[in-house]
Amino acid sequence: MDDQGGFNLYRFTADFYDVSYETMRQADVGFYVDRHREAGGATLELACGTGRVLIPCARAGGAITGLDVSAPMLEVCRAKLAEEPEDVRKRMTLIQGDMTDFDLGRTFDLVTIPFRPFQHLVAVEAQKACLAAARRRRRRGAADCKAALAELHRRSPMIAGLIDRQLRAFNGTPGKSASFDRLHRLLEDQSYRLA
Repeated sequence: MDDQGGFNLYRFTADFYDVSYETMRQADVGFYVDRHREAGGATLELACGTGRVLIPCARAGGAITGLDVSAPMLEVCRAKLAEEPEDVRKRMTLIQGDMTDFDLGRTFDLVTIPFRPFQHLVAVEAQKACLAAARRRRRRGAADCKAALAELHRRSPMIAGLIDRQLRAFNGTPGKSASFDRLHRLLEDQSYRLA
């Protein structure tokens, strides 16, 4: 319940998040910890929630900042962080904010959105705003997201299959210009470029 006696989804989610996902979502943590180490500097994790990925990254060394819109999720993260050694706590900064509209006054070597928070942005405009904000916060020459995607493709047959199916759907057929329309529309709609 919220202060007015109504249902508060963020409070409910924060209370049950770690228990709900404890066993089913651990395989990706190592991937993000490795990317954090490889970046060799400061990482920004958008929609950091209860710190499922954020805290292991902080344990691995290097500064990491977590941004989340949910005060209850950040409360859980702070409670978990309080149980960590001081050196881990010093490497981590938590900020309440909206991943579609933020300016932290600095840039980062790596910006991540682990698991599925990006899927919560159902409006294309919100997705574009999030990616644009993330791009503004990422240092030029920082960790290469294409290399990270290639590594994820190599490590996960499920992700490899998903990427391969999407590539086939978007790549078109040489000599048939209309078959490239889907790819053209996708590229025209992007607020960023990976290349």
